[in-house]
Amino acid sequence: MRKFLVPRACIENVSVVQSEAEVEEAPPNVVNEFNSNEIVRDPGLRKQIYEYALNIQDQVRRAYILKGPTQPILENFPGTQFAREPRIRAFCKSWFKSYTWIEYSEFKDAAYCFHCFLFKQPGRVEHFGYEVFTKGGYKNWKSASNGLKDHVGGHGSMHNSCMKHYDDYNNQRQSIETQGMAFRGHNESLTSLNKGNFREIVDWVKSNNEQVRDAFDRCAKDCTMICSDIQKDFATSCAHEVIK
Repeated sequence: MRKFLVPRACIENVSVVQSEAEVEEAPPNVVNEFNSNEIVRDPGLRKQIYEYALNIQDQVRRAYILKGPTQPILENFPGTQFAREPRIRAFCKSWFKSYTWIEYSEFKDAAYCFHCFLFKQPGRVEHFGYEVFTKGGYKNWKSASNGLKDHVGGHGSMHNSCMKHYDDYNNQRQSIETQGMAFRGHNESLTSLNKGNFREIVDWVKSNNEQVRDAFDRCAKDCTMICSDIQKDFATSCAHEVIK
């Protein structure tokens, strides 16, 4: 019988191993509330966009876009001595004109990409400098003439994809703001002839989509869409679907 029995110590060890294997790594902490004090100018000190909760990421992007890329004009940028290179190299302020997307961190003495910071997809690092230009910072000034071009890449590069998202985002915002197209209307009641752009668009979608119309009709009293917070959440969700 002894050969069929398992020592008690072995059983205890197995249970310990199983319990440790079943423990999943805790998800990274995310910021759930927007705080304007966390909109940091220096790109070397910023949180990444994905470190914010999904429902406030667009608000964070908008805050950074309003400030624009960080491009300090210093009298002298710090120099770096590279191995086997007698000449001291440094960041060149003329790059701000050549590459409108480039940012400079005084804290890290490194270059960053404003557009990739705003619209990069976490985990996709196959493109040259995709993470370097958003997290660690690029400071290989000796090879910068090629390094900056390599980061931009070809037509379908990650950088150019982020640039397109940036342009689309700005065009969307300008089409509403510069043309005076406010979401809210002065009278958003069901009998109003002009309920405002948001509810007029919703009504148009309802008239062209039976499923949407049925969903609204079933919840007619509870789904009025006149709360500003609901309208903003709805618009944010649509924006995420468009730019993801």
